Amino acid sequence: MALVSALVAVAVVAAVLPLFNDLTGKQLILNPYDLKLWSGIGIIIFITGLLSGSYPAWLLSSFKISKSLKGVIKHSLASVLFRNALVVFQFSLSILLIIGTLVVSQQMDYILSKNLGLDKENLIFINMKGDLAKQVDVYKTELLKIPEVDMVTFASGNPLSYGRSTGGASWEGKDPNQEVEINVLMVDIDFIQTMKMEINQGRNF
Repeated sequence: MALVSALVAVAVVAAVLPLFNDLTGKQLILNPYDLKLWSGIGIIIFITGLLSGSYPAWLLSSFKISKSLKGVIKHSLASVLFRNALVVFQFSLSILLIIGTLVVSQQMDYILSKNLGLDKENLIFINMKGDLAKQVDVYKTELLKIPEVDMVTFASGNPLSYGRSTGGASWEGKDPNQEVEINVLMVDIDFIQTMKMEINQGRNF
């Protein structure tokens, strides 16, 4: 049963992995030639079979045949408690797995549906290095000559994963006791329009 279950699990993972990659944007693969993978699966099958078969084997070996034929088999309190503990443990694991699945599902739904404040579809982010960063105007002109390119903008980092921030921002009417952390991004004049951002207050450059 452990062997069949493992093979079915591998087949299910192989079938749903492309869908999972599309959902998460990752490129996870199931390599059928990975010896470490199959070694790990083999160890899990062995341990599962050993643990699941040990208790029945121990229980059967403790039976007294003469008493069983007379119908006077009595279960000790310890064996009853142990069996009940196994049932509770199994249901507890099932509940934890269900809760974990619901939490992950909600997190994925949040990630996919959260309003980021910009339109990230059909955007390409390119890291500029070396002399290319010194010729941004020429590079921008050449990129705009490509028919498939609608707009080009430059920024000091990816707005969705930028780590530079400041807590020293101030404005008229700000509470002096209030501390506000603001992400800082150096951008050019076309950044807001290219990212299709909506300005809450004020105006564009």
